[in-house]
Amino acid sequence: MIRIGVVRETTGIDVQFIDALGELGLEGVEYDLSRHSEWLRFKASPPAALIWWAKHNPGLKARARQLLYHVNVTCGIPTFPVWNDFRHYDDKIAQYYLLSHLGLPHPETFVTWNREEAMAQAAATDYPVVSKASSGAGSSNVMLLKNRRQAERLVRQVFGRGRKTYFRGQLQRNYLLWQKFLPGNNGDWRVVCLGDSSTFGFFRHNREGSWQASGSGVIERGDLPSAVLEGSWQATRALKAQVMSYDWLKDEEENWMIAETSTIWGDPGNHSKPYYMQSPVYTHATEGWQSEIVDASIPTRLVSYLVKTVWQLI
Repeated sequence: MIRIGVVRETTGIDVQFIDALGELGLEGVEYDLSRHSEWLRFKASPPAALIWWAKHNPGLKARARQLLYHVNVTCGIPTFPVWNDFRHYDDKIAQYYLLSHLGLPHPETFVTWNREEAMAQAAATDYPVVSKASSGAGSSNVMLLKNRRQAERLVRQVFGRGRKTYFRGQLQRNYLLWQKFLPGNNGDWRVVCLGDSSTFGFFRHNREGSWQASGSGVIERGDLPSAVLEGSWQATRALKAQVMSYDWLKDEEENWMIAETSTIWGDPGNHSKPYYMQSPVYTHATEGWQSEIVDASIPTRLVSYLVKTVWQLI
């Protein structure tokens, strides 16, 4: 029987991956890669592929960056996420450089590691402006600067002791990432692409009294706008991504912008789970976009795509 490795995870999604693999006649083998002994077990008899739902926790993410590169690139073992997708996961600075290089639409962005340049930018910026730490989720580590005084205070903090972020012990220090504020959006579209073979997503309303949608829990199913479908499909091809999600907003000229990308999306127990499972799935055909309702869990949907389409193990 073909063995697929699954890295142990705290949310329980690792168990669901193993169940989904079993339904396809494959054996899921769990590894705790925080342990050296488990790495030696993995190395002694490598599985055919590895699934690692390595989310935002800084320690877990750092370990995954080191090991995924070695497993996927050096050893040539197929992984989810593939290294090419994970290398800019939960890293808004890396995403900015990549989107900009590929000519993909994104909000106007300023990144600096220089205090003097940051102060000069604070004096020259049109407010409000969105300030972000490079990592974070659910709108954590994101703030709206309304004027120069707030911006200069943040510059002094970031280039001094540092600014606290969502994760204890992780500071935003010695860098700034500012993006142009896009007014008039009452939410954003979260769109997931499994390669260029299928696309699904939903609309997330802003939090009550806020301009932020991520983490609001106020979600609506609906037909994905054709421009968002096409833009996500084109972005996935440009990124050469196996699995990628996008958060889409409109600018003041009604152009669609990618606010953020992520190769890992959703969780088995959070508020968005039903919408990932039950939103219409779109496929790109020569005659246009076609959609159907496919009620499948995140692990089932992802495992089926990886095993059948990407890894071609069955």
